[in-house]
Amino acid sequence: MAAEFDGRQLEVGEVLDRNSAYTRYAVTYASGDLTISGIMNVPAGDGPFPVLILAHGYIDPDIYTTGRGLAREQDHLAREGY
Repeated sequence: MAAEFDGRQLEVGEVLDRNSAYTRYAVTYASGDLTISGIMNVPAGDGPFPVLILAHGYIDPDIYTTGRGLAREQDHLAREGY
């Protein structure tokens, strides 16, 4: 718990989806010795936009895919400008 994690080396990857409300990107960033993958939804329009990090909780590794979990919340929040 005393370690610092700064989310360095954020890399925005391919566009996964685009609609009238937001664009969905694949992202990765460094955290300690790990590379964390995720999804970044960027609302349409002029920012800046507030950022929310959603932690989906446990998903069985046998079925896990990046961005899996909380799809309804991801969509709602991006449509609301987060």
